[in-house]
Amino acid sequence: MIREALLYARIVFIASIYIYSTILDLKYREVSDDIWVLSYPVGLSLLALDLTISPTHIAETILFIILSIVLAITPAFLGLYGGGDAKALILLALTIPRYPDICKPILAYTTPITPLTCFNNGILLALTTSMYTLTVNLKTLLTGGSPFSEFTDLNLLKTIPLYLFCYKVPLEYFAEKDYLYPAESLEIVDGKFVRKIKITININYDSKARLEILKKYRELKIDKIYVSFGIPLLLFFTIGFLLAPIGDILLSPILSIFYD
Repeated sequence: MIREALLYARIVFIASIYIYSTILDLKYREVSDDIWVLSYPVGLSLLALDLTISPTHIAETILFIILSIVLAITPAFLGLYGGGDAKALILLALTIPRYPDICKPILAYTTPITPLTCFNNGILLALTTSMYTLTVNLKTLLTGGSPFSEFTDLNLLKTIPLYLFCYKVPLEYFAEKDYLYPAESLEIVDGKFVRKIKITININYDSKARLEILKKYRELKIDKIYVSFGIPLLLFFTIGFLLAPIGDILLSPILSIFYD
């Protein structure tokens, strides 16, 4: 009974911090470190209290914490997502590192590491933006448009994958949407500016760089630009955590192949 109450307290705690941080990230594109600094001791205290009441799986819990922290910081170190996303996963690792043994996921198979489940669910949800991008490009193609025809250096094999990663919008629309990142750049070839596809997975794209590219495109009277989504991954991690009671949506089908 006490352990169940503690579990619900930990879940509500993580959900509250995640939702609040996501709102800040969507609104200001930044989450204060104070949120994580203040949250870590609380989450760790709740976990320690649970282990004190039921001192089982302590070694496994510590191992899962270490693995989860490595999982959290490695992509951030590589520039694949922001520090706030890593700190959010670390908070989960310090609070609920292990899938609770007092509850069962809806899916038959799931990973026992809660941050991994949150990560996998979040990444899978983030990939849904590719379906939107594909839909936009196919609509353009079917209505007489020619996606990526502006780039003379692209062949068919290079063009097909781009249908999933970027699409064209009016330049001024791009200027108003902070969640859109440029998927092209201007390079000087034989003394002339040439547009080149340049998709980056690095999230370190600041407002100064945005203003510079807007200025140059306006000077060259280019009224449309190819973009990719830059929606905060923390939003998808939040949804991924809320879906954790279902299980690991990404790995469950794979695990079922080996265990069925």
